Amino acid sequence: MAKRVFMDKQNKPTQDAVKKALGDVYSLYTGINNIASPYTKSWTYSKNSGWLQKTANEKQSLFYLTPLENEFKISMTIKENEKNIFLQDAELKSMDSLFVSAKKFAEGYSIQFSVKNEGEYEVMKPFVQKLIKIRN
Repeated sequence: MAKRVFMDKQNKPTQDAVKKALGDVYSLYTGINNIASPYTKSWTYSKNSGWLQKTANEKQSLFYLTPLENEFKISMTIKENEKNIFLQDAELKSMDSLFVSAKKFAEGYSIQFSVKNEGEYEVMKPFVQKLIKIRN
């Protein structure tokens, strides 16, 4: 498991610190933030995860991004109807096992992606794009 890099509650991450921590995947971090540009980004602290970047609009969260050493994690919750839409999407067929095995909570189904390289980013990217489209 990758090392969590922003655990000190007193030190909110700066862009320079995020760039240094993410290393080669920083461009992928900026890419996902550009895709989610209509949403507001803010840093929030969790004692278990450290600093997380929350990406949300006034109605709901889109995802939480956890910076790690040379990678990042995207976590989100999708609703039942969103899950069903994704299961019917031919472009996302390779992700069916992710949707079927997603743990159910009161808010919906928990989905997570780790991004350590361009290949993992390219798997996650269309999912986030489609989720944005569904929610708008």
